[in-house]
Amino acid sequence: YLCYQYKFSTNNPEGPCEEGEEAYGIFYPDVKEGVAAGHFENMFAHYVAFGKEEGKEYLCYQYKSYIDDPTEMCPEGEELYGKQYLDVMEAVSIGVFENMFSHYQSFGKLEGKEYLCLK
Repeated sequence: YLCYQYKFSTNNPEGPCEEGEEAYGIFYPDVKEGVAAGHFENMFAHYVAFGKEEGKEYLCYQYKSYIDDPTEMCPEGEELYGKQYLDVMEAVSIGVFENMFSHYQSFGKLEGKEYLCLK
């Protein structure tokens, strides 16, 4: 697999998008459970009501497909993995790991963590 250049929107989306729903559910499994239990209509509804204020991100990509088990580091994977796993970001910042992808390869994948790259 290859990771390609990308641009994603951090603007306030006007409504739900497929990739936003998927990623939000992966990064915030408690919200996914709330949606499944009927507490929220969808992930976007949680983002609007609480997530944005809590600092969560709901991202809609220009390119809609991604590689969920990449073999190479990619910018969006580095950014999202670091935002989701602050302890790993700290470990990278002090030199324990070279980058987020190296943590994902060594430990994160086995721990069930997601490192996503756009196709």
